[in-house]
Amino acid sequence: MPKMERIPINTRVCDLCDDGVTDEKHIVTKSFVLTDWGVICVECWDKRLVHPEEFLVMMVYIKALKIDDKWIRCPLVFINLEERRH
Repeated sequence: MPKMERIPINTRVCDLCDDGVTDEKHIVTKSFVLTDWGVICVECWDKRLVHPEEFLVMMVYIKALKIDDKWIRCPLVFINLEERRH
């Protein structure tokens, strides 16, 4: 049976550069774009993405905004599909 692991998240980071984009109170510390792929800070969006049009933009969050959306509180969930040997 697969094992599920939940990792609570207190802050969010850019999925490309790992810079923090929120603090523990869910206040935006660095503007970012929430996409169908993940969280991308605006610096990476402007400088690192070759084809930003390939991403579905869900929302753009600007610095100092308090995020009340439910997704911000969701933990990461990983499923380990490897069989455990006893």
